[in-house]
Amino acid sequence: MIDFEKNYYTILELQEGATIEEVKRSYRRLVKKYHPDLHPGNEEYEVKIRQINEAYEVISNEEDKAIYDDYRKRHKEIKEKDSKTDPLKSNKRQYVREKTITQETRIYIKGKLQIKYKGVYIEEGSVNFLSEVFYRMEILEVNAEIQSSDISITDEVEGEFKSVFEKFQPLELDLKLPVKSVIFDGEKSVNYALNIQRVTIPVPRIEKVTKYDNESYGVLSGIFYGYISSFKTTIEEEIVTECFGETGRTETLEEDGHKYYRKEYFSADCTTYWGEWVRIETRETYVPTGVVENKGNYYRNQYFKSDYKDVYWGKWNYNSQYKATNPSGCLGGSLGWLTMLIITVIFIFIFPALIFFLLFPAILFLLALLPPSILKWILRFFWMALGCLYLLGFVSLFTEINKAKTKSQRHSQNSLVQKRQIRPKQQQIIVKDSMIVNHVKWEDYSENTYEGTYTVKSADLRSSAFNKLNIPIEATNQQNYNRIIHTLKEFDQNKMGGLYSMFDSIKTEKKLDQKAFAESIVSFVQSIPYTLILPKDCNPSLYQDEFTTKYLTSVDAYCEGNQRFGINSPVEFISNLKGDCDTRTLLLYTMLSHYKYDVILLSSSHYKHSLIGINLPYAGIRFPYKKSNYSLWETTTYKAEAGVIPNKISNLNYWKISLKSKIK
Repeated sequence: MIDFEKNYYTILELQEGATIEEVKRSYRRLVKKYHPDLHPGNEEYEVKIRQINEAYEVISNEEDKAIYDDYRKRHKEIKEKDSKTDPLKSNKRQYVREKTITQETRIYIKGKLQIKYKGVYIEEGSVNFLSEVFYRMEILEVNAEIQSSDISITDEVEGEFKSVFEKFQPLELDLKLPVKSVIFDGEKSVNYALNIQRVTIPVPRIEKVTKYDNESYGVLSGIFYGYISSFKTTIEEEIVTECFGETGRTETLEEDGHKYYRKEYFSADCTTYWGEWVRIETRETYVPTGVVENKGNYYRNQYFKSDYKDVYWGKWNYNSQYKATNPSGCLGGSLGWLTMLIITVIFIFIFPALIFFLLFPAILFLLALLPPSILKWILRFFWMALGCLYLLGFVSLFTEINKAKTKSQRHSQNSLVQKRQIRPKQQQIIVKDSMIVNHVKWEDYSENTYEGTYTVKSADLRSSAFNKLNIPIEATNQQNYNRIIHTLKEFDQNKMGGLYSMFDSIKTEKKLDQKAFAESIVSFVQSIPYTLILPKDCNPSLYQDEFTTKYLTSVDAYCEGNQRFGINSPVEFISNLKGDCDTRTLLLYTMLSHYKYDVILLSSSHYKHSLIGINLPYAGIRFPYKKSNYSLWETTTYKAEAGVIPNKISNLNYWKISLKSKIK
């Protein structure tokens, strides 16, 4: 019995449609390989040999093979036809993607905490700890002592820790992690630097308080509870199914006498959405009906209108293959060509010489036809115009004489100093470079409004783009990427004078301090609408990462493709105002470095994102490096403040420094 669902050719390790001789040869080879007598007790080989025998019985028989081949051929044709008619099958793709799974393990700790602080007297925004009611605390030093018996490793908070976290709020102080900690195990002690999270002191004490003027110094201490996060990362492979393109469905409507249509598209998750309505422009079809009308040497065609019901006539066209209805034989044709030749010679060689003699009598003839009253005014105007021409001639002659004298005097003076080099006379072409002018207006985080206009030289834009195209590096790894963005920054940093001038004026006019000026720069970049910059065309089928394909298939996607490295240089960005996270952080790094800020550019291959970090005293998430802490800043969200980073990209273990400014 033939099982049409099985591929007998694959079982026998043959190509589809192999000959019977090839079937026999392959069968003998496989029997020797999988025969149970050669592999006693191997159940897998027993199943394999049964499949081989079944396949051989069918496709070694000419009649059964013909029936089997015919079925598979027709089934393949039907399957291909279905895939062409079903847009979901043709607009779907699958690929294997690596998925990073991060598992957090928390180590809960309890111990003694000692915080040395300086308090500045204020009336608002203070931390209420016992008698220190109206002081804002600035942390000077933090030390912790922990017993090894008070350390608990668990996936869920429980017991004493759970009770404390539910009852008390964590300290609202910037402890400047990591905390200097000593862990005691019996008589042994080990020093650590710990990133303790959610530090909670149920009963805080303030001791050793010293007050001087409007400042207060003291020590905040107590038993603290907190935890340390430990992350374990594993990489798994998953099969991703994505859809793209049109579904083939359309809708039409009529409104105010106009027709509109829209198309349906696939999203990346294979759901569908409708595109925007597009107005249908009515154009003539230019489909001929087959009817032709002739008139002399000319003809015209009849065409269908757009509704294919009514018709209209096209334009008259000259028929180059038209023949005279009364030919005069060979001689008549020769005389016709001779006549045309004589007329052509007269027109080319004789008429131009006669035109000057004929022009003056023609003018007199036309004037004679005019009424005397009109002719009188024409003559008056003629003599007035002639007098003006003579007057202009005298003025021009006098001016040229003065210029010649001045030039002669200058020439004689220059000759006394240095003899001029004689050069061939040539035309001097002065090319004035054009300017790109951008007017911008935005608000910072305190709703302060900034407005200004800056310029970029078109020549600088061209040189910046040329530099990017000719960088002899490919972005194959993180190190090369760092070298590329450093090269772009170094080349462009001195070509942004127009933008620097605008911000210099803003800083002077608004009297901005260091923090406020940094906020004006970052909020300016954040206010520019997001545009995805890609190394290839803006076609979602060319990319495999989920963010790019999903963004490009969204209705409000903005993209600039075919940009090397998938990034715009700083000069390109301030010229066309098109940039994504990499482009924005590179521009901010260039600008903040110019204004002598201590700044870093962070990149994450895990998150496929880029952030800017600045060494200023902001609260929130900070990136520790050596003895400094850099407040992280998201650049793609308008008015996102320093230190406010989404939780999904907040694991600092996945961030690396790509660029760091040098403070002079």
